[in-house]
Amino acid sequence: MRISGYRGLAGIVATLVAAALTAVGCSLAEGGEKTLRMGFVDASGQMVIPAQYVYADNFSEGLAAVRIEGKVGYIDTEGEVAIPPQFEDGGAFSEGLAPVVAMGELGYIDKAGLYVIPAQFKSGGPFSEGLAHVLVDGGYGYIDASGAFVIAPRFSRAQPFREGLAAVRSQGAWGYIDPEGAWVIPPRYDQAGPFLSGQAIVVRDDAQYVIDREGNERPVKRFDEIGPYAEGLAAARQGALWGFVDEHGEVVIPFAYQGARAFSEGLAPVRKGSGWGYVNTEGEVVAPFEYEQTFPFSGGRGRVLMRTTWRGDR
Repeated sequence: MRISGYRGLAGIVATLVAAALTAVGCSLAEGGEKTLRMGFVDASGQMVIPAQYVYADNFSEGLAAVRIEGKVGYIDTEGEVAIPPQFEDGGAFSEGLAPVVAMGELGYIDKAGLYVIPAQFKSGGPFSEGLAHVLVDGGYGYIDASGAFVIAPRFSRAQPFREGLAAVRSQGAWGYIDPEGAWVIPPRYDQAGPFLSGQAIVVRDDAQYVIDREGNERPVKRFDEIGPYAEGLAAARQGALWGFVDEHGEVVIPFAYQGARAFSEGLAPVRKGSGWGYVNTEGEVVAPFEYEQTFPFSGGRGRVLMRTTWRGDR
């Protein structure tokens, strides 16, 4: 059982944390050694929720999923428990609902922790633009807030709607559908990302393209790799280094980093040497490069992974 769409990055993080914990050994933590935990910083780079969680998700609508003593619950932006830990897995709140897993099935809860859509799906993602993609025996389809299917399950993969379009996979290729389930951009890509600011990044035959809502393609020629546009900028790689470019492909923040992620709330995670930190849209360092990982801001909080002395099962 997995939470789809939203959980792509979270799954990678969980794997990274688990591998690191195996490497250092939890028994070392009991002796005061440092091990990996997740916490949150504010926009000034100050730690506001201590690094104490084996896993934590981004804040959304004022709440973040965290794992406490083997179960997933939700905390508020002050770090207080808002929904007690009781689920096998949990995703971000969106449009007032969050996907959660219990007894191997996925459903959706409200901010009181009560089920609005009973657990019945094999997998699913967050609500976006009134719809959520869920997996049943027939494949992925889209439901509304009542739990009723609006787009019949028929896709092998699916992503949340963004700007009126959703990337879905059918017959081995990715394309984009509208909220009625009709094809807007036919399936012809090996990979497809969400639309942001009217553009999406796609891959076909190992070549990257930027497409608009009509499917018009612009080859990514100048860069070896480019991420999705967010807040007018996209992380791009040239050789071994990352920087940020605008929608015309002009360099805004020079190629000086070993890693970079998308901007959110005016800040972007970047890696310098072996450490991750945050820069603003001017390229100024907001949080120093002292973390094992940093992730995009959400709800005024940035999720960070760091080495810390830890005791207890969180």
